[in-house]
Amino acid sequence: MNLSAHVCRARLSWVKIGLLCFGLALAPCVIAQSLGTVVGQVSNAATATFLEVAEVAVAGSSRIAITDREGRYELSMPPGVATVVVTYTGLEVKRVPVVVSAGSRVVQNFELSSSLYRMGAFTVSGLREGSASAITKQREAFNVKNIVVADSFGNVADGPVTVSGVSGRLGRKGAYTDTFPGLHLRYAPTRGFVSRLSYSSGIGRPSFEALMPADSVNEVAPTVNIRNAGLKPQYADNFDATAEYYFEPVGSLTASVFMKQIKGFQFTDSSQFVATGAGNGFDGQYGGYRITTTRNGGNARYRGLEVSYQQQFTFLPGFWRGFGFYANYTRLLTRGDDGGATVTTQVAGFVPKTGNVALTYLGAGFNLRLNAVWRSEYLVTNSTNPALVVYQEPKLQLNLKTRYNFSRATAIFCDIENFNKSPIIETWVGSKDRPNQTRIVVAKVVAGIQGRFCTIPTLVCSLNPLC
Repeated sequence: MNLSAHVCRARLSWVKIGLLCFGLALAPCVIAQSLGTVVGQVSNAATATFLEVAEVAVAGSSRIAITDREGRYELSMPPGVATVVVTYTGLEVKRVPVVVSAGSRVVQNFELSSSLYRMGAFTVSGLREGSASAITKQREAFNVKNIVVADSFGNVADGPVTVSGVSGRLGRKGAYTDTFPGLHLRYAPTRGFVSRLSYSSGIGRPSFEALMPADSVNEVAPTVNIRNAGLKPQYADNFDATAEYYFEPVGSLTASVFMKQIKGFQFTDSSQFVATGAGNGFDGQYGGYRITTTRNGGNARYRGLEVSYQQQFTFLPGFWRGFGFYANYTRLLTRGDDGGATVTTQVAGFVPKTGNVALTYLGAGFNLRLNAVWRSEYLVTNSTNPALVVYQEPKLQLNLKTRYNFSRATAIFCDIENFNKSPIIETWVGSKDRPNQTRIVVAKVVAGIQGRFCTIPTLVCSLNPLC
């Protein structure tokens, strides 16, 4: 009797173990079926390039995805409405509400922008479209609008600096303590409408690289470019007002105005020349060469507005539901005072008008994107002499990105950047009949095959009943 009871208990125990193992093995499938999936790509709105290692997360949860080389991400989330937050160092945080249902697959692309791209960089060579990599290195500021592209930093030291030799060890020590107050208000009277009003203050510090005294000479120009440790931070007060309207199934219309006031901003100074003679600070060399550097001075104010619209046409029937559209336009007004009598009060390197338009398609295994990036004419270099003022011509660049997925793990792609062969640089000095520099490049084509393989651990239970 006791033996039979033990055998029955053993059978019962193995049945429980079997059910437990079956439940554990079935749980991932049940969870997967109860979740929805959000997929898409993250790109830079100013440069139309896809962003790698951007963080895509569901607000208020631990669900996070990191974009790959092509800016692609895939994020699972519970059914319902959730806010997807995309962050990338140096660009503004993007928040978009997404509606998913159990087992559904929603496409949501993100284009990140920044006031740095709207305003450009303080640099003699003009706007640097690739400045996001420099911004990524500068992580001191909590708000992207409080920082300035690191490539723009560099200033003249108070002490002697030489190119051909070192007249003495050059060093600098400094420390400062600052406070940066901010106020952020949010008002959402309805589910689909959100308005924001904010004030923030910040600091733009130079990178360590910019503080190192490493100078260079251009024998062709001829110029001497000087970096040194005399650069000071610049401070900014930022004011923003935004109205956002979200509509079903997936779309938004956003309008925003902003103003930034900067004190002690960095500006490019090309007004000085190397003196002639043995005591010119350059061992008697480079007499008459123009000195190009960056200084702190004066103040600047930037005002602008931005309007953007994006829509996934999932409400259309059949083939047409895979299409999506995105467009934005930015207008910027700048005014700077560096204490000198320059030709114009515009701030060099800041683009007054920019626009982006993109048409996308996702369906039947295809992921297609055609986009156009336009920027207006802008000031590259200011001067006290009208004949030395440099402007960049307007630019329109067209890009095409294609991808076909054979499965969730394998795909082929072909991306064509600048297929209309728009000049990277096209400047004139003084007047448009005096071309300064033109740099034309051919279209860039990148094609390949992608494969993704992963191992999913499984739990195997072996039942071996006693009788």
